[in-house]
Amino acid sequence: MSDATQSVCLSFTTFWEITMNLRITSNLKSYLSVLFAVLMFFFISAAFASPTSPKTTIQNVLDQLVNTVERYPSDQDTSLRRKELRGIISPHFDFREMAKRSLGVHWSKISEGEQTEFADVFTELLADTYIKRIEKIQPGQVSVDGQKVRGTKALVNTLVEDKGDKFPINYKFLN
Repeated sequence: MSDATQSVCLSFTTFWEITMNLRITSNLKSYLSVLFAVLMFFFISAAFASPTSPKTTIQNVLDQLVNTVERYPSDQDTSLRRKELRGIISPHFDFREMAKRSLGVHWSKISEGEQTEFADVFTELLADTYIKRIEKIQPGQVSVDGQKVRGTKALVNTLVEDKGDKFPINYKFLN
């Protein structure tokens, strides 16, 4: 196991022990992936800074993702494709806020250094998980169904169709 992998594992272990007081299992990464999938209300930081509506922002990002996947379809392009996908989503996702909200009341109970460490690990895991899910996106696979704007918050509803199944992903914008 590399030093970076050990560091990530230690970070998860520290997070889990501090916040959940549960015994660590070998399935921790899988469990956290499921937890993050459940928390898939994405907090997009630049919602109201953009001159376009939140719905248009989501559609533009989806179009960029599809174009990138179409430009780099081969397995030989995986590294480049993932790097570009990460570059597309990163400016729109407030990973630190998502990390904070995932810990809830426990966030204030850990030190600033632990918050930073957790946010960094959370960012890597969530970004990698999201990118691996979207790197095979096809035109028309995701439809943007609508938006609700209330003050400094907005919710954009999308519907993903994959292998005959349909499931919603809601993007939550905060200003």
